[in-house]
Amino acid sequence: ATAPETSEVWSSDGPSTETKKLQQLTQEELKRQWWPLAALDSLNHEIPNPMTVLNKRLVVWKSNGTWTAQDDVCPHKLAPLSDGFITPQGNLLCSYHGWEFGSKGECVRVPHLPPAKPIPCQCNVPNYPVERTGAVLWVWMDPLSPPDGPPTFAHEREHWDENVPPYQRDIPYAWDYLVENILDPSHVPVAHHGLQMGTGRHLVGPDQVKLLEHNITNNAVQFLIQNKQSAAVPPR
Repeated sequence: ATAPETSEVWSSDGPSTETKKLQQLTQEELKRQWWPLAALDSLNHEIPNPMTVLNKRLVVWKSNGTWTAQDDVCPHKLAPLSDGFITPQGNLLCSYHGWEFGSKGECVRVPHLPPAKPIPCQCNVPNYPVERTGAVLWVWMDPLSPPDGPPTFAHEREHWDENVPPYQRDIPYAWDYLVENILDPSHVPVAHHGLQMGTGRHLVGPDQVKLLEHNITNNAVQFLIQNKQSAAVPPR
């Protein structure tokens, strides 16, 4: 789940309202937010996963049943930790010299260090708070400023990960453009030609959209529309 470069999120009318809000935030303010990291089903639970959030390379991995996110760079020789593997003890092992790191980013083993010598704190890796809501894993990108609480993302169904398989795709524009696309029935016959039953370019014609019902609450808008197309052009 990469965050888009907000300066490049544009339409023919310029940046969206949400993009303008993001552009007004400083880098530090952007870090002090919960960011959607990935749908859990898109992550490999057995090996380290390389991810990028706010142009920061992270390694996301599961340590003894708990997800963790850290800088994807070993402090020794800067090798990517995502090229390593998870040990039976639940540590992340660097594939270059075998350094091992715990779920909090602490370096727990340096194979070439004498056993009686302590591991310097400079060997640790920055660790980022991670939380799960539903089927989504979230990350807090400021390790020096702990979050006040877990992400407050409301799910219509708390157990939606059990009912609906999640779909993840990184797209370089703000969420409000995606919502506009979802609400636009006129693009379906063209953009989804042959992909869905009953769709096709031969169905393109004037839209007749009717709002059947709607419900507006403090934090949600629900509606049901009916779209009928007429005067379709002949197939090409």
